[in-house]
Amino acid sequence: MPVTDPFDPLEYAKREMAPSLARLIAMTEDAAPEQHAFFLQLNSQLAGAKWPEDLLEMFVNLSTAAFLGFVYEPEVADTLDRVLAIAEGLSEALSVDDTERH
Repeated sequence: MPVTDPFDPLEYAKREMAPSLARLIAMTEDAAPEQHAFFLQLNSQLAGAKWPEDLLEMFVNLSTAAFLGFVYEPEVADTLDRVLAIAEGLSEALSVDDTERH
């Protein structure tokens, strides 16, 4: 039976979320400066994460996206939804106790 590498939530988050955050940054750069600043902050938090636990603050900030009063263009909203779905899955994975992991 082949040995698989253990799941690394930090590496997964950076691999899966960084391209979408970069896209959000690019899409909002000229048209929505406040959204742009918000996505830059999230990207900075993701890039600066050294441990999986460092992602939690970024996820909390990300979860406020719906309550900031922003009106998102449809393409921005779709991309943001993808980032939120990744964060939700990772939050669940990070909250699993080591004894519960398979």
